[in-house]
Amino acid sequence: MTGSDAAGRRHRARRGDGDLLRAEILTAAARLLHDRGDPARVSIRAIAAACGVTSPAIYLHFRDKESVFLEVCSEGFREFAARIESAASQVDDPVAALGAAAKEYVRYALARPEQYRVLFLQRSPLPGGVDVDDLPGMSTFRMLEGLIRRAIDSGVFRSVDPFLTATTFWLALHGIASRAVTEQGPPAFPWPAPEALTEYLVDGALHGLLAR
Repeated sequence: MTGSDAAGRRHRARRGDGDLLRAEILTAAARLLHDRGDPARVSIRAIAAACGVTSPAIYLHFRDKESVFLEVCSEGFREFAARIESAASQVDDPVAALGAAAKEYVRYALARPEQYRVLFLQRSPLPGGVDVDDLPGMSTFRMLEGLIRRAIDSGVFRSVDPFLTATTFWLALHGIASRAVTEQGPPAFPWPAPEALTEYLVDGALHGLLAR
């Protein structure tokens, strides 16, 4: 059979259409992961149906379902990292750079709530056994950790554990961002704006680390 049938199958891919289909596969996989909340509930067949192709067409681009999800997360984290690292790079002072990175973290979540939920609020679609430095988003964490080390080495911050500090800072930002994109919690509670919470976190947490 040629062309698209009544079930909505796409025409045979033309030369140059491969990259387009690959992008459609990633978009469909991210949407399904967001909607179903669990990678175990997203099959190759479901991804193919969402793209209007058959399952073998997916395997022309990806080895297996885990490879699709790894690329979904990697692509999302590349955008996330680029925005945060760009914000931090505009400032020479490491403390101010940390503040800029924190504010961009929350701005990203507010601007891309569905993407943020896929990256941080679903069951992890990543395969086990991945080295920690190969995890998507780890470059951004290492950047934050590096800024903290710079502040310590320059005498601006007191002597603290950079890894513990970066992890705590990241988790605090995640709490603000995840509350903003999910609106979880008592609706009657007078929740401050996420931007105000971030400003307060930056002012309190970072200045609390300053050397006396």
